[in-house]
Amino acid sequence: MTKIAIIGCGFWAHYQVAAWLELPVEVIAVCDPDESKAKMLADKFGISTYYTDAKQLFALEKPDLVDIITNPESHAALVLLAADHGIPVICQKPMAADWATATMMVDYCASKNVPFYIHENFRWQAAMLKVKQILDAGIIGQSFKARIYFNSSFPVLKYQPTLALLPQMIIADLGVHLFDLIRFFFGEAKLLFCRTQKIGTGFKGENVANTFIETMSGVHCYVELSWASVVEYESFPQTLLYIEGTQGSIRLDKDYKLFVIKPDDITEDIVPIVDYPWLHPEYKASQAALVACNQDLLDAIVGKKESDNRADLNLKTLRLVYAAYESAIRGEVMDI
Repeated sequence: MTKIAIIGCGFWAHYQVAAWLELPVEVIAVCDPDESKAKMLADKFGISTYYTDAKQLFALEKPDLVDIITNPESHAALVLLAADHGIPVICQKPMAADWATATMMVDYCASKNVPFYIHENFRWQAAMLKVKQILDAGIIGQSFKARIYFNSSFPVLKYQPTLALLPQMIIADLGVHLFDLIRFFFGEAKLLFCRTQKIGTGFKGENVANTFIETMSGVHCYVELSWASVVEYESFPQTLLYIEGTQGSIRLDKDYKLFVIKPDDITEDIVPIVDYPWLHPEYKASQAALVACNQDLLDAIVGKKESDNRADLNLKTLRLVYAAYESAIRGEVMDI
C-alpha cells in the first residue's frame, strides 16, 4: 500500500486527505507549523503521527510520496526538501508565486530524478470530462469560440480567509484552473490579453479578471473570473461554459446541466457526480473531482501511466497566469 505524508493541514487538506483515503493508500503522517491544525487533522482521520517541522517529518518518516497543501510562497522550499530526500512530490496550484521560482522547482526535481506533479483537479470534474468527450468525438465539429466563466458572490473568505492577503488573487487562485481547462479542451495558447479589477473591499489583490486567449488551433476563448458578481442563479463552485463549433454548440449550466445544441436538435443531460459523504455541501462540484485527480497522480507515481499533471507540463498553464498579470499591467497583448 502506498504511504503518503501530508504537509499543510488547513481547510482544503481535510478534503484532500478524505479523497486519498478513497484509494488504496495509507496516510502515515501530517505536518503543519500550527500544531493545533496538525493535531486536528490527524485526530479526525486516525493518523497516528503529526509534525510541526517538515524537516523532522522527512528525517523520521519514509513516505512513498508527499502531498503539499500549503500557500504558494511555501511551495518551493518544501518541494526542494522532498526532492533532496528522493520523495515523489505533489504540490497544490499555483506551483509558485513567480515564474522563475516555478521553473527552478521543475529543473531541481528533474536534476534529482524525482517525479513532481501539480494537483490540478478541474479537468477531472465529471462535467469537464464529459465536455472533453463530446469535443473529441467531433459532435459539434471544429471548435472556434468558447466562453468559460466563474462569476460569483459566494463568501469565499469565510472558508479560505488567506485569499484576502494575496497580492495576486483571482487569476493565481482560480484562473489557473480555467486556463488549464482551455489547454485541456483546445490545446496550447498563442496569445492573450487580460484586464483586472478590484471591486469593493476585502481583497488585497484583484477579485475580477477577464482574459481573451487565442489558441494555436485558432479557438477564441473568453475567460471570466469574479468574486464580486451578484448573479440571478448562484452556481458556486461550478465552472460554466459555452463552446461553439462548426456543427453545433455545448452549454454547461448550473446544477451540471449539459446541453448539446445541433441545427435540428437539442439534447439535455445532467452529469452525475459521486456524492461522497465527506464532501463539503458548498464545494461538492470541485471536491468530488479530488478522488479522480488523486487516482491519476497515484497511477503515475507507481508507474502505471503518465499524467498530464506533471509539473513540467503544468508550467504551460502557469505561463498563462503570469502572462495575464503582465498583460493587465502593461495593457498589451502577450505572445505565449
